[in-house]
Amino acid sequence: WKLTVIVFGVFFGLVLFSMPMGKWIGSLTTSYQDALGKAAMVSTEALGAMRTLRSFGCEELEKERYSKHIGDPSQSWWPK
Repeated sequence: WKLTVIVFGVFFGLVLFSMPMGKWIGSLTTSYQDALGKAAMVSTEALGAMRTLRSFGCEELEKERYSKHIGDPSQSWWPK
């Protein structure tokens, strides 16, 4: 019976630890997917209107707009 108490204690400890971790990973995934969706939208718009952008010389404007939506990848929280 002592082993049963230890196993249940470890099990409930893992459950209590994994629930907040799961919520954190879920929110991180949601924010990542939102950023990826914005990036896809901006790049699709820019590539679809490439002739217009080049004819009016707006490449730098679109580059800045894309960087604004994406951000600087070197400033990521993910370790290298």
